[in-house]
Amino acid sequence: FATIVFMAGGVLGTLHHLYFTGTPVAVIALGASFSALEVVPLAYIGFEAYHTFKLGHATPWMQRYKWPILFFVAVAFWNLVGAGLFGFLINPPLPLYYMQGLNLTPLHGHTALFGVYGMLGIGLMLFCLRGLKPDAIWPEAPLRTAFWALNIGLVGMALFTLLPIGILQLIAAIDHGYWFARSADFMQQPLIEMLVWMRVPGDTIFSIGALSLAWFVARLWIAPRKAFYMTAVAKLQTGPYKVEGFYLKPNDEAFTSTDVVGGNFEYTAGETGTLGVSYLKITDSQSESRDGMDVFDWRLDLTPIPRDRSLQLRGEF
Repeated sequence: FATIVFMAGGVLGTLHHLYFTGTPVAVIALGASFSALEVVPLAYIGFEAYHTFKLGHATPWMQRYKWPILFFVAVAFWNLVGAGLFGFLINPPLPLYYMQGLNLTPLHGHTALFGVYGMLGIGLMLFCLRGLKPDAIWPEAPLRTAFWALNIGLVGMALFTLLPIGILQLIAAIDHGYWFARSADFMQQPLIEMLVWMRVPGDTIFSIGALSLAWFVARLWIAPRKAFYMTAVAKLQTGPYKVEGFYLKPNDEAFTSTDVVGGNFEYTAGETGTLGVSYLKITDSQSESRDGMDVFDWRLDLTPIPRDRSLQLRGEF
């Protein structure tokens, strides 16, 4: 529902770009109304992203998609701040008459364009990389650096330079005229020049995030860290019997490194069902609680009435 409202309202909300291009009054009315209402579906999307992020802690497989989900959460945040708050600041027709082309415009543009579509693109890229490199172990450090540096750098750009200069330009445009707010006499004042230099820390942090993300992606192809240093699997199947043996030496952290050897046996009785048992032996582990552990797994999948496949009995111990 939130996506439908977001897409439908967002398209009409872009009519604020057409206020002063000779368009009819109806366009101004639609653009102003839907630009103001964009905050509503953005809030819904934010709640949905937060709910998804909570599910990531509840289900183990979603931990593999932790960073794509976090970037999607960042999309919701910048949707609310960049497109919602800063967009609503300039999008109504009367304020935009005085603000168009001042630094409040790139304030909305930076936080809405990169904050929303940039973070969305990164999240989708990471989602695809997880599928392209399913066996690779992702290094957390460069991704963590990229995520926080990109977001903190974007905050720095907005709050230290674009927002204060935009407010000062707006005051000048109201008091002296739009021409003065964009003139060299105004922009070369010592206070404005200091605020321009105040953008350097945010830009620097943002650049570190971009380089860190590029380094992470390059490492997946140049020097990927595989999930296992060594694997060995043997299979034998004859008639209804299947026997498997395996050895796994994972590429884990040094303090949790664990070697596993084991086997699996299954008997399939036609359409009646399957009986299976597996055995795992942890031969070597840096974790004392795991070292030497024996694991047995018994499984039964039974269809007591072959003609009625809807009735199935399953058990595992």
